[in-house]
Amino acid sequence: MCECFDIVVSRVVSTEELERLLSELLPGCEVGVTRRGEAVPEEFPAVLVTLGETNDPDWPCVLEFTAFPDDSPLGECPDLRLAEYLSPRLGVSSLCDPAGLVPGLDPCDPYWFLARVEGRWYLADASNSPLMGPYTDGTTTFRGDQPIRLKHEVELSSESGPAAP
Repeated sequence: MCECFDIVVSRVVSTEELERLLSELLPGCEVGVTRRGEAVPEEFPAVLVTLGETNDPDWPCVLEFTAFPDDSPLGECPDLRLAEYLSPRLGVSSLCDPAGLVPGLDPCDPYWFLARVEGRWYLADASNSPLMGPYTDGTTTFRGDQPIRLKHEVELSSESGPAAP
């Protein structure tokens, strides 16, 4: 079994730097990092990440984890632990799925994120942002020209997993 998730980051990341950091964090775990459009490695690794681009100049890169082991030492929410580990080492802010960790959010609303900024977690609103792109709800058209907004700081419980080493 494996998990799939995305982490959006505030600068373009190279395949080499991401592969090195993930290999350091997960020793003994085979890691593969590719760019969107490149072939998947023949030997499918335990951790497979595809680097993609977004339409948001403030959040230009998405790390698409298409394979990640369920039994990793990072706990229940590996995306959050990875963001905590990678953000200072890559010099980036990160956006992750709130995955039911913030009470009162509609789990089907795609415009909410947990943002890791300067070592703290925030609830972030991405509605009408370039990350979400121009879109319509059938009645109103949204241009997608607003920055992502940090609403308030969020304390994550220990249920979201241990902090990354």
